[in-house]
Formats: sequence, structure tokens, C-alpha cells
Amino acid sequence: MGLFQNEILANYPKAYQDKFKSVVNRQILTKIFVSSWVVVPLFFAILYSTPLFRRFPRESVALAVVYCLLILGFLLCHYLQSRGRLKGRAGEILQWACHFAVVALWGLFSAWIMFEFRLSWTTFFVTLISLALTASQVLIFAPNKLLFFSNLTLLAAPSMISCFAAIRGESGAAIGIFLAVYMFFIWQIGKAQNTVFWQNLVESSRLDAIIQSIPGSLAWYNSDLKYIGYNPKHKALWKFTDDQTGQSLLQNGLGESLKSLVGDVFKSESEVRTIQKIDKQTYYLIGKQYSYGGEALLMGIDVSSQHTVQNELERSRNTIVHSSRYLEIGEIFRVLLKNGVPFDYLDSLLGSLTMGKDADAQKISSMEIVSEINRLFGKACENLKIELKFSQQESFTAHMQKSEIILALSSLLLNSLDILKSVENPEILVSTKVDGGTGIFAIRDNGPEVDEVFRDIIFEPFFSTDDAHSGMGLSLVKEIAHNHKGELTLKEGKEFQIRVPVQHS
Repeated sequence: MGLFQNEILANYPKAYQDKFKSVVNRQILTKIFVSSWVVVPLFFAILYSTPLFRRFPRESVALAVVYCLLILGFLLCHYLQSRGRLKGRAGEILQWACHFAVVALWGLFSAWIMFEFRLSWTTFFVTLISLALTASQVLIFAPNKLLFFSNLTLLAAPSMISCFAAIRGESGAAIGIFLAVYMFFIWQIGKAQNTVFWQNLVESSRLDAIIQSIPGSLAWYNSDLKYIGYNPKHKALWKFTDDQTGQSLLQNGLGESLKSLVGDVFKSESEVRTIQKIDKQTYYLIGKQYSYGGEALLMGIDVSSQHTVQNELERSRNTIVHSSRYLEIGEIFRVLLKNGVPFDYLDSLLGSLTMGKDADAQKISSMEIVSEINRLFGKACENLKIELKFSQQESFTAHMQKSEIILALSSLLLNSLDILKSVENPEILVSTKVDGGTGIFAIRDNGPEVDEVFRDIIFEPFFSTDDAHSGMGLSLVKEIAHNHKGELTLKEGKEFQIRVPVQHS
């Protein structure tokens, strides 16, 4: 990366600069590789068209081979470096070996030109300095086209003129070929670097703006559990400093939960999702490993407000369900009292019903429950001219809260009374039976079936096809069944069943 580029990137975080430079350098190397091999056939074409090739055919081929080896050495070194292969002591030795090979080849190349074509030391050093300055200006000014071309002209032109003035004939042709090809190669590097830099700066700036604006925390790690990059929210969340960037999570003193989470991400092939409490806030953390380079991404979303809302909704729901319980009891008592059930009996039952699920569960016979239902609804059904039938094909004993089961069955019977208002010869059948290890309280009437459209939603809170009802009756019955480790079902659209586990003697 050039000085001009570094000046532009100075406004970005260091981790972002390193990541950006790595991306740009990889793309530049790709363009250099393509450009340099385009130069090779051009190099041979120029050599073949000059007297140099006819006089020194083998030396000219050797010149081209050396040039190709220089390119390969340069690319090999940077390829291994970009892939992370040049790590540790062995990596450093290999890197220095590549650099030494390139320098040695340049030295042999220069010595061959100097002695073969009898160049003076002055000419040689002028040429060498010119080439060095030309190469350095590419690394410094490549991102700026005007500076690139002006600097190329100022540095290269005087030295090239002096070279051509000092040498003649075939020697001049050799140096001319060398300079032409080398300058073309350098120009290709500068052009590629300039184009790639600005393209990536625009794209990376856009990406950086997106990352910085993400409402949650975001960070990248490598397989050594070291930070590669992060946004400000991640830094604030985990309370680390810029000095800790690049350190392993095992060394920088951050929370054990973060180390464990990132470690789990690298052990898993799929996404890792978890919820953690961090500084009294609740965060939903998502981690995913990416195959290239052994990197992983960790994102955290603050869901504290969502949890607060959810908790408030749950509390509100419990309040509504609790209130609906009293509304249902009140409606049952109103109907029963209106239809001849003695007030004294209802008053004695009221205490146990309002105690509800706080009452202790006991081993109770289904016959006892059915007998209580008959006492409650027998007189009311008689006054309403509804035939109330009972069938105990199989009685059973279960661990139940008596008042809760009575409330559930009363709520179902209340629904039947309402449905049968416009039915001729109305009937209600209350039955008990056993299905395997399950005891069943069933209530069936001869009213219309529940429409198939509503069968999946009638147990939901607030659902009702009648504006006069709250829609909480069946949901209350469902909750009571679940509290007894059972369930509420609708069979054939006409029969409601409360199913509870049987208590074996």
C-alpha cells in the first residue's frame, strides 16, 4: 500500500485498515500476475526484431527466462504471505529466501547486461537509480493518476535520455529493450493499483458505513481467537481497548463467556445462537464460522426491550386469565341461580372454586365429580327443559383438584346451555370413560357442530363467535386440563373431552 493510500486510510480504525490493505493487495497481485505475463510475449517479440537476438540468441532467451523467474519469485513470495503460509520461524526463513533469490537474479541480470554490452559504471548506476525511482514512485503515488504520470515522466525521462546518449548500437538496443519492457511492467502495476484502490475504497467505505450503523455489536475473529475487526458497539459492549486488538482472547482478560462462545463457534459447523446477560442487559448472540482463512463472525443484538415487553405481556395475560376465571364463575352462578339452584349451595361452593389452582390435588373418583355436576346443573337443565343425561361406562380415579375440574366441566356445560337455546328436544350427555392410561370426562350435546374453520382456534383466548361472551371460557378449560398434565380436545366437532392421567391403585 502506498503513502497516499495510508494517508486516506488514517481516518479508519487500525483493524479496518489492515483488513482493507489485505484485500487491495490481493487484487493488485492478481492484476500484476495477468499484466506481467502479457509482457512476456511482447518481450520476445521485441528481442526477435532486433540485432541483439541474432547475435546473442541464447543470451537473449536467458534474459527472458531471468525476467520470468523474477516475476515468479515476486508473485510466489506475496502469494505465500497473503495465504498466511509465511508464519513462524520457518516462514520468515522462506520469505527471506524468496527475497534473496529475487535480489540475486536482479544482480545477475544487471551484471550480464553490464559486461556483455560493455557498459560504463556511470551508465549502469544511472540506469539502476532510474529504475529504482520509477518503481518507488508507483508505491507512493499510484492512487493519484496525475501524480503518477507526472512523476513517471520527471524521474524516468532524464535517466533514459542519459542512457541512450551514453551507449550506441547493439548495446543501446539491449538497454532500450530492457527499459521499455520494465517501464511497461511498472506502468501496469501503477495502473492496476490505482484502479483497484479507488474501487475498493468506495466499496469498503460503503460497507464500513453499514457496519458502523448496525444496531448491534459485530466482530471478526481468526482461529487463534484474535480480533481481526470490530465495530464501536462491540468494543463498548465487551469493554476492551485498542491495545488489546490483535491479542488472543485467552490473554487479554475479557470475559470467560466471550472466550467460550467464540471457541464454540470454531468447533461448530453451523451457526451458534445463545442468549446472555451482559451488564444487566440481555443480548442475543449469533456466531458463524467462515471457511476461508479460518475466520468467524460474532454479532450481538440487544433484546432487553423485547424481553421487557414480553414479560409485560405475560404478566398482562396472567392478569386477564385470572380475571376471566372470576368472570366465568360469576356467569355460571348467574345461570344456575336464575334457574333454581339454591343460593346456600352455590355460596358453599364459591369458596372452593375461587381458591382454584391453589387448592391441593387429591386422589378423586370420577363418580364424585359427576355427582357434583348433577347437583349443580340438574335443576337448571330441568327448568330450561334440557334433558341432562349421565353415562359412566367406566369410572376412574385420578390425582385432581376437585374444584378445578368442576369449574372446567361447568364452563363446558354453560357453552352447551347457550348453544341449545334454539334447538328442539335439547339434550346434554355427560360421560366418563377410560382410554388406556387416560381418564376422560366428555360432554356432548345435540346442537350444531363446531364449524371446521374454527376447530383449530376455538381454544385460543378471546376467541368467540358471540359478542356477548368474552371468549375466555374454553381457554380457561384448556389451562385447567394442562395443569392436570392432560389436554382438552374436540371430537367430531360435537364432543369436548377433558383427558387426565389415571391414578392406578
